Amino acid sequence: MEDRQTNEALQQRITELEAQVSGLVESNRNIVNALRQIEHWIVNASKVLTAQAQAPGSGEQGQ
Repeated sequence: MEDRQTNEALQQRITELEAQVSGLVESNRNIVNALRQIEHWIVNASKVLTAQAQAPGSGEQGQ
């Protein structure tokens, strides 16, 4: 009887841990997606700033 209770308790704990792992995996996906978006913004901002710096009349002259 005690073995059965132990097995049931362990199975319940396994179920709880599986749910936690699933939640962590989803959170990690969201974090990765957010980091990819931030990387995209940084790359675009870098391209814009590079283009502005290379444009005629750019720089700090006349400001």
